[in-house]
Amino acid sequence: MEIERLRVLVDKNEHLSSVEFEQTSNNALNQELERIRSYIYTIQRSINETSAVSQTLKYDLETVRDYQRMNDTKFDFDQ
Repeated sequence: MEIERLRVLVDKNEHLSSVEFEQTSNNALNQELERIRSYIYTIQRSINETSAVSQTLKYDLETVRDYQRMNDTKFDFDQ
C-alpha cells in the first residue's frame, strides 16, 4: 500500500517535502521488510517440516532394512 502511494507520488512528479518523502519511503521499506521476513519464516518452517519428514522416512527405511536382514538371517538358518 505504501509502495503504491510512493509510486503514484513519484509518477505524478508531485513536489514532496523531504519529510513526507522520507516517511513514505520508510513505510514502504518497512512493509517490504515485513513481507520478506514472512517469506523467510515460511521457508524456514518448510525446511524444518521437510527435515522432520526426512528423518521419519530414514528411520522407517532403517527399520525395514533391519527387518529384512532378520528375515534373511532367519531364512539362512532354515536352510
